[in-house]
Amino acid sequence: MQSLREKDFKQALFFKNEIVSSTSKSLSLYNASLLKESLNLFMTTTKFIDKYYCIFMQFQPDRGFPPHVKLTPHALCLHKEEMDIHKCLINRVDIVHRIARLLMLVGMGKLPLYVIEKLKWDLGLPYDYVKTLLADYLDYFDVCSIEDPLFGKVVLIRKHPLMGMRLRIAQKRGRRRSPALMVADGGTVVRQ
Repeated sequence: MQSLREKDFKQALFFKNEIVSSTSKSLSLYNASLLKESLNLFMTTTKFIDKYYCIFMQFQPDRGFPPHVKLTPHALCLHKEEMDIHKCLINRVDIVHRIARLLMLVGMGKLPLYVIEKLKWDLGLPYDYVKTLLADYLDYFDVCSIEDPLFGKVVLIRKHPLMGMRLRIAQKRGRRRSPALMVADGGTVVRQ
């Protein structure tokens, strides 16, 4: 098995997240090639896939369809383990603390999501953190669109100034989930 060099690790993780976020859990090679620029690859996407054959595999879904790429069974297993780690309450609260601290450091209590996206790697956020993490903390965060004359922004807003203290109390309560941290029925994450 070829080891992943550190400089390719972010690209492989980003590519893996693109694959698992698609409905079919695969991407056509054409769609995968469109990711070359956002992945900052210095080789073709096909060469990248071939280079990391232990993570990605090409396959032909059906006659007449273009070739696709999907995760190998081992990589899919590792992805499931990663998601289990992100689902652990202690880890979730820790990540929410990091986001809260970032918003407190900013001083305004709000930050455009594209800024958080750039810091996602450093904050240790799951790839779909808006749906899987922030949706569970509607009492603490709000994700909304703000009218901007240049371009519309989606912004993460800290709702309560005492949120950090509330999260520490919730963490001290142990592994059981407090009612204040539950998802509101029918609540949506992004509002217009």
